[in-house]
Amino acid sequence: MTKKEIRSRALFLMQEGKSKQEAFDELLPTAGHTADELAGIMRFVPSPRAREKYLTVHIFLIIAMCIVILLKMLAGVSMFLDKPGASFILIFLLPALNVWFTYSLIRYQGSAYRLVAILALLSFIRSAPAVIRDFNILSLPELVLIVVIAGLGFFLNKRMVPAVTETRENYTDEYGRIRLRKKFILPD
Repeated sequence: MTKKEIRSRALFLMQEGKSKQEAFDELLPTAGHTADELAGIMRFVPSPRAREKYLTVHIFLIIAMCIVILLKMLAGVSMFLDKPGASFILIFLLPALNVWFTYSLIRYQGSAYRLVAILALLSFIRSAPAVIRDFNILSLPELVLIVVIAGLGFFLNKRMVPAVTETRENYTDEYGRIRLRKKFILPD
């Protein structure tokens, strides 16, 4: 199975009422991946329960991302009008990336939460000194918006795609020997 097939099959099983752990146990023999790889793939599939529980926060993050897209597009148009020779592609690259990230969030791609949060945090680190040095009340809302996006991204990353716990357990093999094996626990 490809990663995309695993994600869609896992989501289907969870929508039928199975937990993420039960879906993992069912997919493990047929997935064609090691338990490590399968756990890594399934970690980033938010369960329907988590999607429903954090829907409001998820929508707030998407709205905040849309506002940032709008602000960056307005800034890009302004820059293009001020300097007509400026590269059109470079000016609209950031809004295009933000559109892609927002689309990933809308599709509940679990890996997008952390990526959006880290990029927002880097944007804050880059923008904060300039705002502090040349204080302008108009740039303060954008800074607050960046902090909100980073916070919501990290929060949803922790809640929607929690880390997989790896434990070791003893078992008896077919020859009666006691062996040690990895066991993965996927929280919902």
